[in-house]
Amino acid sequence: MRVLAVLGLLLGLLLIIQRPHDAVHEDADAQAVAVDFGLFRNEVFRFVAANRDYTGEIPLAALSLPESRRPLRDWQARVEGGFCYVYGEASAEEMEAARQAFRGSLAIGMAENGRLIPVLTTTPIPVPAFVPNGNLVSVTEMP
Repeated sequence: MRVLAVLGLLLGLLLIIQRPHDAVHEDADAQAVAVDFGLFRNEVFRFVAANRDYTGEIPLAALSLPESRRPLRDWQARVEGGFCYVYGEASAEEMEAARQAFRGSLAIGMAENGRLIPVLTTTPIPVPAFVPNGNLVSVTEMP
């Protein structure tokens, strides 16, 4: 009986010790997704700058992404009505990591009911219906 109690105690301690490692690993994963989003977003902006009259979905083949890149998410990009939208599925932690990577930019958030969340301004930033609710999204007005 004592052996089982000691074994249970040791397993409990092992789980407690393991948790911080998992949290660090999850944080690193979220940051990797944020970097991947940023890399994709920057390539989209380069494409749009070189093709100012472009409208519609931007195909992945049109972007000059590094050959060594291994996409962590299926990011999408579209130019519509003078705005460029870069978006895709991401967890709350990944969205926060993306906002931190872009230094709290008001142009990056979550699509919810046709607007960008969180927005720290009184004027909501509209997000079109083609961006699914709950997606990480970057909204940028095109010059």
